[in-house]
Amino acid sequence: ALALLNKISDTVFAEAIRDNFQARSWYKQWQSVLPAYLEWEIERRAGWQQRKAEVQAERNITEHLRIKGRIDRIDLRPDAVALVDYKTGRPPRPEDVLSGEAVQLPSYALLLDEPVSQLDYIEFGKDTVKPKTCAQGDELTGLLKDIEQRLRLLDTSLQQQAGLPAWGDPGVCAYCEFSGVCRREMWLHGAPDDG
Repeated sequence: ALALLNKISDTVFAEAIRDNFQARSWYKQWQSVLPAYLEWEIERRAGWQQRKAEVQAERNITEHLRIKGRIDRIDLRPDAVALVDYKTGRPPRPEDVLSGEAVQLPSYALLLDEPVSQLDYIEFGKDTVKPKTCAQGDELTGLLKDIEQRLRLLDTSLQQQAGLPAWGDPGVCAYCEFSGVCRREMWLHGAPDDG
């Protein structure tokens, strides 16, 4: 299995390496983590079967709000559906997911027609693979209802011309790519007078 995965990796990365020098470092990292990934995959298959990968999905939340995303992986058991998100950096902490602060993977769960019962992250390190379940069961069901309700309320507010809410958390805002949209700095320092 490892030899086959290495052969597939060589083929997949060959074109990427020709087009992008940085792909070499991703290829080297992938080669070093491949044995650990294969071990995780074998253990995972004892309880779950992969159904789909790289799934594009979208859904209308309201008449005016449509969400969409690309789900890395959907796994099945006879009684459950799990979403798996691959991370090359540190994944969100389970408490951030359950508090509604880290919404990427729960939002993906909202895209599916079938109920999702578990959300998993797989963190790829230098030569390790660290699986982490961040939400499952009744906690996940409640979380998804809360996130969908928050999206509906946000849409209603925006349709009534309310301003976009700002996170206001320096830790989150430091990495945000949308400062030009939310204009947090103007919220902090006050907008200039119109006069």
